[in-house]
Amino acid sequence: MPWQDGAETTEDFWAYANFMLGFTEPNPIDKPTLDKIARIGIGAGKTWNSASQNKDFRKGMQAGLEEARAALKKQSEGAPDPSLFFRSREESKDDYDDRALGVYMGQWGNVSAQSVYFPVAKDEKGDLLDGSKGNYSVTFAADQIPPVEYFWSWTMYRLPQRSLVENPIDRYALGSASPQLTKAGDGSIRISFQAQSPGKDKEGNWLPAPDGPFWLVMRAYGPGRAILDKTWKLPPVTRTQ
Repeated sequence: MPWQDGAETTEDFWAYANFMLGFTEPNPIDKPTLDKIARIGIGAGKTWNSASQNKDFRKGMQAGLEEARAALKKQSEGAPDPSLFFRSREESKDDYDDRALGVYMGQWGNVSAQSVYFPVAKDEKGDLLDGSKGNYSVTFAADQIPPVEYFWSWTMYRLPQRSLVENPIDRYALGSASPQLTKAGDGSIRISFQAQSPGKDKEGNWLPAPDGPFWLVMRAYGPGRAILDKTWKLPPVTRTQ
């Protein structure tokens, strides 16, 4: 099916769902749910024709779709635990809430033994991150740098697209493997997130932000024990102006 932007918010969503289900191999865990939704016309190989549906039925389906999307948006703006998104099927079972939130926020993550993800949607005051409203930074004290076996990195995503942010220095991630990253004299690392350059002498520690809403993810690859047992805490992202 040809994709149309915005279709995911309309009743056309169900036609796309039926189309995509045709490319999946059903898991026994999902059989009760698949059998249930098949009774209302959702399933691999089924044709979805909104125009042929009862008016009240269409209204109810749209209300359910909007309610689910609103719930996912609200949860994504909180502090969800990505380790719940990236579990094996045996572990996640029929936890459809976390499975859906994982797809909504970003698919294909590793299990926590390989990497741990720290999503950041708000600053230290609880305000949503927005490059048009100010500059932001995070500082790792010398003894607070992420304890990892491999590397750690920050990535930024533009909202609502959830895509990488195009920028004049072509930088889309910044972390311990970045050769330009520098430490202060006391061993700390300060990283800035802002739309405009912080100055040539500070651009090595700059991850460019859009002139609008965004969210961040700090990824720890080969996480140390302190990250896995959650005794290590990510410092807050603070608004600097």
